[in-house]
Formats: sequence, C-alpha cells, structure tokens
Amino acid sequence: MIASLGSVTVVARTCAETDAWATALMVLGPDKGATLARQTGLDALFLLRDDDASLRGVGVGGLFSEEPAAIASAGER
Repeated sequence: MIASLGSVTVVARTCAETDAWATALMVLGPDKGATLARQTGLDALFLLRDDDASLRGVGVGGLFSEEPAAIASAGER
C-alpha cells in the first residue's frame, strides 16, 4: 500500500504561520514532515491517500491522535 500525501493541516497562532508550516511539511512529505512537526512541537494532521483512493489521517502533536485513522470517502458518508 503506497500512500501519497493529500494535504497537511497545521494549527498555529497566526494564519501566516499556519500556511508557512503546512506548505513546508507538505513539501517534506509525510515521513520527514512528521518528524519535523514532532521536533518543533507543532500540531499537524497529515492526510494520506492510499493507492486504493482511501484516505487516512496521521496526527502529530497534542491536538491530534498519533494513531492512523481511516477517513470515509465522500461516497461513504
């Protein structure tokens, strides 16, 4: 199962900080991005798209669970 990074959401004090961190983590990818988020104490949610088009979220920080969670696709809601 190969996952591609769909999006990154970051919770920070300002919109500019949130946007900058989310962009940087997106560019780094799920592995290096999550490592950096942990090292810097960020609250971030990485949405990964698996090769079967399902989504799963991996959270970093106190606001999000570190356990991967399946996310229903639009057709499953």
